[in-house]
Amino acid sequence: MTIKEKPTPKKAAKPARFPQNFAEAAADFEKSKIQEIKRSRKIAWIIAMVSTAICSVSILAFLVALLTRTEPEPTILQVDKSTGATTVLRSVRDTKDQYDEVVNKYWLAQYVRTCEGYDWFTISEQFEACKLMSDGDVAKEYSRKVQAPGSPLSVLKDKGKVVVKITSIAFFGETAQVRFTSEKLSASGENVDNSPLQKWIATIAFQFKPGMMTEQQRLVNPLGFKAATYRVDPEVIK
Repeated sequence: MTIKEKPTPKKAAKPARFPQNFAEAAADFEKSKIQEIKRSRKIAWIIAMVSTAICSVSILAFLVALLTRTEPEPTILQVDKSTGATTVLRSVRDTKDQYDEVVNKYWLAQYVRTCEGYDWFTISEQFEACKLMSDGDVAKEYSRKVQAPGSPLSVLKDKGKVVVKITSIAFFGETAQVRFTSEKLSASGENVDNSPLQKWIATIAFQFKPGMMTEQQRLVNPLGFKAATYRVDPEVIK
């Protein structure tokens, strides 16, 4: 009788275990990948910010250059056909022009037109305005001239007028020279008796004296322009 040996039962295989150093290496690799991704994102963000800043500065510089750019304007000259005198036509925005000079020229022109012109229908307003813009002696001389026998008021009356046009204004220290023309016209605007166009030079010393004035006077002469001295001479063409 043969006795069979019982087979020895096999032990169950244990699951394979990774070495500890391999797991740590994998963890380190994963960590380094995450850090690399973060670093790449940070670099990309910095590059984007720098690019945006450069772009913004470039746009700002372009706008500043565009706004501050001064293009040269063509010089326009006006030539007097009879005298050959040349006048440069300029804009108020020219940097060489000061606003006080522009204001001075305005009031000088206003003064000469008011005191040298004549219109029957506005002579009362002209008379009062010229006296208001003149110092004592100048105002007295103007009153005498208006009432003189040969004045436009005595000669033309309501039959004509004297039209004054300003040619140029120049400054010499505290004094100004105003070149202007005067022409006698009929009430309808035609030349009277073929009278020639007369050319004059007014020499004026002036100042602004904003003293006490009525509301009505302030509307006529708000800045208190005063002619301290006033002389008119014919312009001599050589």
